[in-house]
Amino acid sequence: MPPVADRIDRSVRDRVGRYLTAVDHAAPGLVEGVYLTGSAVLDDFRPGRSDVDLLVVTSRPVIGDDAGALAQAHRRPPGEPHLDGVYLDRARLAAQPDGEPVAPQVVDGEWSTDRSCGQLNPVLWLTLLRYGVALRGPAVSALGLSLPDAARRRRWNLANLASYWAPLADRIRDVAGGLPADARLDAERTETTAWTVLGPPRLHYTLAYDDVISKTAAGGYVVERFPQWTALARRAVDWRAGGSVAFTAAESLAAAALTSAVIADALARWGAPDVR
Repeated sequence: MPPVADRIDRSVRDRVGRYLTAVDHAAPGLVEGVYLTGSAVLDDFRPGRSDVDLLVVTSRPVIGDDAGALAQAHRRPPGEPHLDGVYLDRARLAAQPDGEPVAPQVVDGEWSTDRSCGQLNPVLWLTLLRYGVALRGPAVSALGLSLPDAARRRRWNLANLASYWAPLADRIRDVAGGLPADARLDAERTETTAWTVLGPPRLHYTLAYDDVISKTAAGGYVVERFPQWTALARRAVDWRAGGSVAFTAAESLAAAALTSAVIADALARWGAPDVR
């Protein structure tokens, strides 16, 4: 199989190239490194479904005019994927923050400089160091970074299951539980259902194997480890591949049940969340 860098979707490279052209024009010398993470490096980029995940290294802290220039550069042309990313200057990159601190970032096309950055977590560094691809700057292996402590990675995954995914499952029950079982969900709730089917199993896989898998691969992991939800997982994978899938309220509730089962199994195997 070709190296990861050679398998990056051409549309991803083109999208990042256009972004860099805009940034370099507006803020010369600011962006020194651009590193792909996420679906693009996990052989799972799906046009129309995937964002492009980046870690961007800057020559100076992002403040003032630089922040304004980046906000403008992240305005997405119609039909192009969002660039989701976090910005770290050289010193912060070397520190490898993984406690979700405040940082300049863009999520779903929304730029901010004053919010906690959920992207700065141990799984980001695991993904970057195992699979990250440099589109500008030195190779990942030349950055002098190290994997976060294995216990820290375990604690973060457990805590994320408890603090993000469990409440999301509860919200899904609140909404879908009031609908007829065969009610077809709109596009937004269909996406949320697919996200919920494929998200928690990825964390379970990381806990089990100390590695990361794509959302599509997580569907296969559900079939293997949680076969009761095989049909649901295959439907979620079909949606991610661009299929015209619309989930029902009953399937949304099943996604919540799967999430609860994944969390319960993770806690039984690897212990209660602890983010000390």
